[in-house]
Amino acid sequence: MKLKLQKLSLVQLNVISYILLGFLFLHVVTCLAHDLSAFNVQHLYQNIIRFKFLCLVEFLTIFLVLKIKSYSRYFLILISSIVVLECSFLLLQESNKLILFLLFSYVVISYYFYQIWDEELREPYYNPNYSTKNLFSPMLYEIKTNLSFGDKQYKATLTNWNQNSAFVFFEDSEVASIAKDTGLLSIEFKGALFSQKVRLISKSSTLNGIGVKFEVRDEENELKWSDLISIYNDLGFSPRYLT
Repeated sequence: MKLKLQKLSLVQLNVISYILLGFLFLHVVTCLAHDLSAFNVQHLYQNIIRFKFLCLVEFLTIFLVLKIKSYSRYFLILISSIVVLECSFLLLQESNKLILFLLFSYVVISYYFYQIWDEELREPYYNPNYSTKNLFSPMLYEIKTNLSFGDKQYKATLTNWNQNSAFVFFEDSEVASIAKDTGLLSIEFKGALFSQKVRLISKSSTLNGIGVKFEVRDEENELKWSDLISIYNDLGFSPRYLT
């Protein structure tokens, strides 16, 4: 499966910042333990050489985050484990309450970023819920939808969804023809029309589908995606597919 992202998400940027924080944090803590200046370029260079494995893992993890690889979450654990282990060695050599406090703060921050990245990776716009190996229609229970981007209309089928986003499979059209980032998703259910403004997040020419994120609408009188998904939940509808 190859997904093409329209642009970096805020979560991706935050996670990349956290990854870079790992080495900087270890550099500062090492300088504190040895009573050195963290702003000294020579000390920075020495720590880059000393913790070169951590630097390599961080660069690899950034690449995996940019590519939205599901196993990138485990590399986040690896980075935090290396940092915690190195700091623990420093604390064994010399007890320092400031370093202990900083280490505790880093562990809390690491847990928080792991959680938000793990949740981001589970979003439907990154998970089509079908593959090119499917022998039949991607969905066991098809939910038809209409998508409009600008003046173009597309017929599609929902393959994965939650409260915030969805992935849709295009039946006849090609995803490459979509030129705009925002559109409108509409679903007719039991004679009622539910519509929601969406933002294009990802594309897959191989799977002929797109991932979209639902945007908040101000029209209180219109039926929205939140209304429809409440009905789906009550009826026990959930994303299913044939393998």
